[in-house]
Amino acid sequence: MKLRAVSLFVFLVALNSNSPTTAQGVPHLEECTLTKAWNIEDGWFGVKNICDKSVMIQFMSEDSQKPKSAELRPGDRFNTGLHKVSGWWVFTTCPAGYVSSIPFDIKYKAALTDGVYNCIKK
Repeated sequence: MKLRAVSLFVFLVALNSNSPTTAQGVPHLEECTLTKAWNIEDGWFGVKNICDKSVMIQFMSEDSQKPKSAELRPGDRFNTGLHKVSGWWVFTTCPAGYVSSIPFDIKYKAALTDGVYNCIKK
């Protein structure tokens, strides 16, 4: 019985490892574009890259439901193109040249919002 339980556990771990949330890669860099740092500056909603390395940011809001992405050098600001945001919005931040291991799609909004992604080569 113990062997069967261990086998089941190994199978479940192997099955889960194919999930996009656990894909191999590098850690995300959301600390470079902290949620609390998003604001309206010069009339546009966005955020500044506060890290000393370049990042790739992806953004989507309920208003447009169309992904927007940009590479930001240190100190660069990402403008969403929106004057204000109503409803939900989601973003991912990865090292430059990488994207979220979870497809940046509205159907994965909950996982993206929870930050349970790694970053994989673009």
